[in-house]
Amino acid sequence: MATISVVVPAAGCGARAGLSGNKILAPLQGRPLLWWTLRALLLSVRQPAEPSAPPQAAQYLEIVIAARRDEWDQIRTVLSLLDHDLSCPLQITEGGCDVNSAERQSGDFPVRLVEGGETRQQSVGNAVRHAPGDFVLVHDAARPLLSGELTARVVQAALRDGAAIVALPVSDTVKLVDETASKDGPFVVNET
Repeated sequence: MATISVVVPAAGCGARAGLSGNKILAPLQGRPLLWWTLRALLLSVRQPAEPSAPPQAAQYLEIVIAARRDEWDQIRTVLSLLDHDLSCPLQITEGGCDVNSAERQSGDFPVRLVEGGETRQQSVGNAVRHAPGDFVLVHDAARPLLSGELTARVVQAALRDGAAIVALPVSDTVKLVDETASKDGPFVVNET
């Protein structure tokens, strides 16, 4: 049976959202945004998407959250809320130490906090280095609208094909521009 580690990059700073801190800690419907994302992931990995769905040929090992170390206490608070709200016992560890099966409490789901990087790519890289699974499922901490059905579909595709991503067709018009070629304005459209 294949094993899966879930990686959640969460080391952002909220600059594009216009926030003074990390957007994953901003409140959304009475809970931090990260609570909603982790809730969706935990529900996805702890139960099948629907009763008629075929069982997955994989076991989820843990969730690895890559975050700034100075936010770990706040993330632990989010995890405590999840533990309480979902009645989902979580076993939280820090850094690269593995939780061996003898130390894992029956029914507890392991969550590991690791140091995030300056960029999303660095955060994912740091988390993947600590992820023991045969496969790694990466989901951005600021994307809470994840369904169990979508998670199951991407995992089944990865198990079948070796890798998979979730994507939607582009419905907007995309323009490639050159700022330096313009004489009359700030941009010149090079390609649609």
